[in-house]
Amino acid sequence: ENSEADPNDVWTKTEQKHWEKAAFFLNTEPHNQIFGIEYSQKAGRPSSILKNLISSINENSPDFGYKIDAFPITMVKDFLTVVKGHSGPITSISFDLVTPNPNASGETSRALKRLRRRVNADRYKGTAESKEGLNVDDPMIADVSDYASDGRGDIRAKSESKVVYDSRYHISSIEIPEEYRPMGSVIDGLSRFIRGKLKL
Repeated sequence: ENSEADPNDVWTKTEQKHWEKAAFFLNTEPHNQIFGIEYSQKAGRPSSILKNLISSINENSPDFGYKIDAFPITMVKDFLTVVKGHSGPITSISFDLVTPNPNASGETSRALKRLRRRVNADRYKGTAESKEGLNVDDPMIADVSDYASDGRGDIRAKSESKVVYDSRYHISSIEIPEEYRPMGSVIDGLSRFIRGKLKL
């Protein structure tokens, strides 16, 4: 593709009139950092767009001393309903969690804070397994799934080799009223509307 971009500067502004577009929403308030992307079949899946955007920012911003981690906000009740209602035993639960912001609460959050404080970890991945089946009624399972569902990680459950639940395919979505459609300027009330819909 033809482009007037400077190959030495990945952030050079360019014009690609034939690219498909998807509107996005960004909220950087300390207690709710949310990035929303419009679903457009032509532009691609929002999760893929977000993953590639974050990857590009991190790769091209090595000198700023920070890294962005982003996960979809999912429906925690979906996870608990699916794993508790599954006819067979849940033999493994895998999770990929980022260490929390200061305002996060719960046992999972406290454990991850200790991990960050003591060994400087910014991410934790693990799998709990049992051939006989895990106790999915334990409050620890609910706490981990709750933590992940708020956009702090991914969680997946399997029954032997069968994937029973994968949070990457249970992403929350909401319909934005026309009054809040992006028009290139700040839209008053949009952040409050989205937080209310997502119950954040």
